[in-house]
Amino acid sequence: MTPGRIDIPRIRTRCILTLGFIFSFIRAPAPLMGSQTIHLTPQETSWVIPWGNGRDTETVWAYTADFPNPEIRLKKGEPVRVVLRNRLKEPTTVHWHGMLVENTMDGVPGLTQDAVQPGEEFVYEFTPNVAGSFMYHPHARTHEQMGRGLIGHSSLKMKTILPWTVIQPFSSTTGA
Repeated sequence: MTPGRIDIPRIRTRCILTLGFIFSFIRAPAPLMGSQTIHLTPQETSWVIPWGNGRDTETVWAYTADFPNPEIRLKKGEPVRVVLRNRLKEPTTVHWHGMLVENTMDGVPGLTQDAVQPGEEFVYEFTPNVAGSFMYHPHARTHEQMGRGLIGHSSLKMKTILPWTVIQPFSSTTGA
């Protein structure tokens, strides 16, 4: 690219992938549940852009054969086993953004683990201990790999639902 020149196709791709990530919150594929072994297989795939004419596709990288990437649903205190099988042409990892996991399971190549080479696999095993909403993404060539679509969201629920008290709204007819 020439300095000072705007790369429209690259900007278009980044915008589409950002919208795809947002779209995954609205119309996500079936979630992956943590009570079983979860398989993530980073790979190149085609995505039919849902707001287009049905013929517009974009080449993306996804953690499954489908894009947007699925939500991973976990339960606090229940062990998780995630098998990452790398089908990309370059090394990758999975970082559990915001989750408190053992350092060896944190997915930062060169610091907490070796990068998963093409054709190889790595098994992440940890027991999440804080409920909340998080995301997962690579920490190998992060900007490029996330920009191509390797990003997903995860939710970590408490094991049991807490009882909630419903507070009635103020009404002038109650005399209060």
